[in-house]
Amino acid sequence: MDKKIAIIAVAVVAIVIIAAFSVTMLNNDSDDAIYWSSVSQENQKIETTQGSIDGSISLEPYTSDLILSLDSKVLIESGEVWPDHPGSVLAVNTAFAENHPELVARAVAAHVEATNWIIDTVANKSTDQGNYTKLVEMAMASINANETVVMSSFENITLLCAMNEQFKDYLEQYASDFRTIRQITDSMISARGYDSVSDFVDTIVDDSYLSQAAELNKTASILGDVNIGYQKGDINQMARIVASNESLWNGTPYEGKNLFEQWGVNVSTTTAYANGVYVMQGFETGAVDLGYLDPASAIVRHLRVNTNNSDIRVVAQVNTEGLALIVDEDIGSVDDLRGKTIGITNTASMNYLLLLSLAKENDLSLKPAAVIYWVQVPPVNQKDQIAQGLIDGGVSWEPYCSDSILSGSANALLWSGEFWPNHPCCIVAVNTDFGKDNPELVARVLAAHIEATEWILYTIENKETEADNYTKLLQMGASFSGRNTTVVAESLEHMTLLYDINDELKEYLVSFTEDFITLQQTSAAALDARGYSSVENFVDTFVNDSYIEAAASLSKVDSTIGTVRLGYLQGDLHQFARVVASDVDLWDGTEYEGKNLFTQWGVQITSPSPYANGALVMQGFDTGVIDMGYLGSPPAIVKHLNVNTPNSNIRIVAQANVEGSAIIVNPEILSIEDLAGKTIGTPGPGSIQHLMLLAFAQEYGFRVKLSGT
Repeated sequence: MDKKIAIIAVAVVAIVIIAAFSVTMLNNDSDDAIYWSSVSQENQKIETTQGSIDGSISLEPYTSDLILSLDSKVLIESGEVWPDHPGSVLAVNTAFAENHPELVARAVAAHVEATNWIIDTVANKSTDQGNYTKLVEMAMASINANETVVMSSFENITLLCAMNEQFKDYLEQYASDFRTIRQITDSMISARGYDSVSDFVDTIVDDSYLSQAAELNKTASILGDVNIGYQKGDINQMARIVASNESLWNGTPYEGKNLFEQWGVNVSTTTAYANGVYVMQGFETGAVDLGYLDPASAIVRHLRVNTNNSDIRVVAQVNTEGLALIVDEDIGSVDDLRGKTIGITNTASMNYLLLLSLAKENDLSLKPAAVIYWVQVPPVNQKDQIAQGLIDGGVSWEPYCSDSILSGSANALLWSGEFWPNHPCCIVAVNTDFGKDNPELVARVLAAHIEATEWILYTIENKETEADNYTKLLQMGASFSGRNTTVVAESLEHMTLLYDINDELKEYLVSFTEDFITLQQTSAAALDARGYSSVENFVDTFVNDSYIEAAASLSKVDSTIGTVRLGYLQGDLHQFARVVASDVDLWDGTEYEGKNLFTQWGVQITSPSPYANGALVMQGFDTGVIDMGYLGSPPAIVKHLNVNTPNSNIRIVAQANVEGSAIIVNPEILSIEDLAGKTIGTPGPGSIQHLMLLAFAQEYGFRVKLSGT
């Protein structure tokens, strides 16, 4: 085993050196490349100040804020590349519009009136100072910008509502560009029922509500409720702010009513989203009926997320142009962007298309910076999201890793055992007070866990001579995980089941805890608050092998000693011992017929619904729902330290497995270098899979950022 570990270690070191060299080359290919980094509009100023990016593609008021507060300038405006291009649009959920056509038309009427009021107020600000002051104050309150920035922004935006042929032509161009860079595909277009990009645009743009709005009159009654979503801080969507304001109409027949209400619409909820992608997610979850967003997000998410709620129609324009490439003062031309990093919101955005257009026009390539983006995706969903192109890969556990590989939708880029040989993964934990009060009961649970583990290992090792039991094992795994027996058999090749507590476990737990402190997932202060003098003292206390020692001296009994509430993870084959220990049919024809292993050892097991990840198992402890649980060692560490309550005070009393996780990626990703700029799903911070991504990225020279930030 030592020789094997040494060989793997040498191989990993070699991979690290090669990958580090590759990533270094990737980010120093400054002769003909512009690099991009995904940075939210709100964070572009921060990252510019920190020097993480050399410029950004921004919309108002972020453009004016960057120029007025930093040594930045406009290098090029989007209108210079795409004259009069659409900036933001107003979209509606198709089913909502079909069920409430007049209500949508009335909301559009409010949008139109608000837009015209803003245009007139800005145009006549010298003679209508009172309304202009109100407009500026509304903007300041809504977008959190100062007066100077707001006033500058109003000079740089063009608001309008009408949709014309040029508008459609631009949407068709954007859709074609997104198809070229594979944000959308022909199969996505056809899956939505469209014959072509042109057919898609002709269908998604619906000006009938604008026409109907022009024929309507204001009304004293409310026709219905609308939930509105919008992009946070986007001054281009000022019409929504104005249409929501009541005080504008003091002293008029409409006093006490905002424009939406004057047109018969009650806005039930108004939700701010970080960007257009999240507005579309608002549509997808049913939280948004009518949304202000950029056309890029509307196009891409409508096609990629083929659900009824993501089926939308664009019913009005909001503004034209409004994007600008803002750079450091020392950058004089696009040619000076060679080797520089520009912040964009994401690749499914107008920002990215503009930067791509500039790069092509100047014979420059466009490459991602050395950043890996992450998004929280449960392992059970990672295969489908990789196949749909929603994420580029995921870090998952078995059987989801093998399921993705065998389905053809993904490859294993790196198994966790290649990165951390023999690392602990899942463990069995007990609430400390429950363990003190019920030591024999805990030991009997572990006795069942031990026997089940040994039965599994023996059955796998002797699967040729124990064919019936091996078949039963695979069938139990398939039933529990919802995957077929082929996937279960493959999964068993990538993990090692065990139960004993050894020094290697403790050494890894020390390492994991130190990593979590370094990564600010927990802190030395949290250790101190729990009463631990050091990381080593914490691990020595946190791991308790007395129960597993006691289990060795016990015998099976006919009576029930007590009940244990046992938590576990959904479909996680790392916790296969619990599945086997819960099976009754396995003992047909023996003296234990009708009893599972837990019952044979005198324990009545009850369990809540399976948990999606280890952090939620820890919530089960914290809320007093479970007494013992199967979960990953990292969430056990982090939640025990960070959630300092009696119920989250637990002890690790046995192992369940080592290794068994992997970074799974789509077939187009062939190397570690290819992860630059890609989005990887993980079960979430605190999981061993997320820790693996962070440690892996640090080892290979990548930064890790939450997608959309």
